[in-house]
Amino acid sequence: ADDAVNYSGISAVINHGSATASTIRAASTKAPPLALERWTKDDSDKFKTATAMLVAQYQHVLPVPRRR
Repeated sequence: ADDAVNYSGISAVINHGSATASTIRAASTKAPPLALERWTKDDSDKFKTATAMLVAQYQHVLPVPRRR
């Protein structure tokens, strides 16, 4: 793929990883309180449901073939 596609793709992966780490830390019962309150059980269940839907969606995504 073009450099622009590769750079934007890796940027998305890095940003996603950072956001996920923050979310998991905030949801953890062992983590110290952050700016946000810890999640309720209902919030946690909704997050897990939304995450499962996103995983199911991305399981059907195929990578863009390389140009030759």
